Amino acid sequence: MREIEGIEEAMGVLKPHWGEIEEDFHRHNARFLALAATDHDVIGRVLRSHLVVEIF
Repeated sequence: MREIEGIEEAMGVLKPHWGEIEEDFHRHNARFLALAATDHDVIGRVLRSHLVVEIF
């Protein structure tokens, strides 16, 4: 496997902030999963309505 030049330095800079980075990721991931689980019929109606309004 090829190593990425400078990865150790980048990880060294990020390491002190890793807990905050993971917390932010988990917060956004939970939001994404909640949106993905939403009823698609409702989302479809909203998107269709939006497109119709945009046309006019």
